[in-house]
Amino acid sequence: MKNGKEIVNTVSKNLKRYRNLKDLSQEKLAKKVGISRATYTNIESGKEEPKVSTLQIVANALDVDIFKLFAPIPELPSLRLRSKTVLSAKMKNLQEQAKTDFAFWLKGYNHLERTLQKREILVRSCCTTLSLRSLFAKVVCSKSQILFFKRK
Repeated sequence: MKNGKEIVNTVSKNLKRYRNLKDLSQEKLAKKVGISRATYTNIESGKEEPKVSTLQIVANALDVDIFKLFAPIPELPSLRLRSKTVLSAKMKNLQEQAKTDFAFWLKGYNHLERTLQKREILVRSCCTTLSLRSLFAKVVCSKSQILFFKRK
């Protein structure tokens, strides 16, 4: 479980990421939300813990679900995107968002793959158990037939 500082740090990073993605300055977003720029700056930098109601208003202004603000950003340190030209700030933000979206997708895919592997192992163990039971039943049947034939 995360402690309060880690959660505030995650929310701060996500606020900055979504604000940059919408190409809004801190001042414009603060005005849109109805708080001072200083307050928003403190929230985004992690110096101030916002109320949930404030986060909901900010999430609505950024057009994102509030839960996305609390989602830890998965990182892909081995993924590099290259460009032959110098990217503008907006393009860099879009590139970072594409990396983040891919990281979330990959995380979900890996989770799905692990779940399916667990299911496959479960199915195999059930099949093995069934196979052993049927084999045991055949052996028991064979022994009883042998015993039956020996008794005569």
